[in-house]
Amino acid sequence: MAREVPGYGLGRGELWRHAVAVSVISENLSKGLDLPVPEETFTAALLHDVGKLVLGGMVHADLARIEGALARGVSFENAEREVLGLDHAEAGAEILERWSIPEGLVSAVRWHHAPDRSPGHDVMLGIGTGREGLVPRS
Repeated sequence: MAREVPGYGLGRGELWRHAVAVSVISENLSKGLDLPVPEETFTAALLHDVGKLVLGGMVHADLARIEGALARGVSFENAEREVLGLDHAEAGAEILERWSIPEGLVSAVRWHHAPDRSPGHDVMLGIGTGREGLVPRS
């Protein structure tokens, strides 16, 4: 996660710093709001964007098409789905499932952009999101 992920506009180490920041903030925010903090919160937040490592090259190769969708007001994750057939959250969840990672972690990764559709209560924050954070959600 320390490498550059050019399709997402993330320089060397930015994905890792983002993952660690989201992990620490998720735990601290839950504690600060006096919410229960599941023990897997830190790990789920750490892994939430692992799909970007897999899709980064494809996003970079199809960036013009993705940016075309963004120009129409489509959210970044919907543009990923439109152009690539899946978004980084789904790609990450699929990878984690194949690695036999526990379902709670897989679910947190899968639904981090659509927590209202999650069977659980996954909370992620938009810190260090790179290119995808520049576009409002549709």
